[in-house]
Amino acid sequence: MGRADPRPVELGIVGDVRDALERLVERLSPRTLPSVADDLARYRALDEQQLLEQAGPLLDRKGPGIHPALALGVVGAVFGSDAFYTVDGGSTALWAYAVLPPTQPSSYHSILELGMLGTGIPSAIGSKPVSYTHLTLPTIYSV
Repeated sequence: MGRADPRPVELGIVGDVRDALERLVERLSPRTLPSVADDLARYRALDEQQLLEQAGPLLDRKGPGIHPALALGVVGAVFGSDAFYTVDGGSTALWAYAVLPPTQPSSYHSILELGMLGTGIPSAIGSKPVSYTHLTLPTIYSV
């Protein structure tokens, strides 16, 4: 069943959302969020435990050279969470996500996917103007 008149219908809706927003604010304002301090400490401990379990085979490795995860672990331990990390693609990115420490907002730059090589240095150059008080560290490692 169609309309007999094919012309478009223009319908203007006029209203005020103030009343709805005031009611919404009244209902949401009294809410308090539970403290997450206990959960945060527990999750950090679980994260540390899992990281150590995953690192076991890497630490026991007897192969030639150094594994990228171990190299990035040293980088993270030396420069910590105050550095600006820019991560290149490939296996470096995979291990960087798992091993580098959490950083400040907007201080970890990566392509967030594997396979694109050569982005570390340009990302570091682009990050430098906003990180003039911090070390900008491109993590580039080829396997």
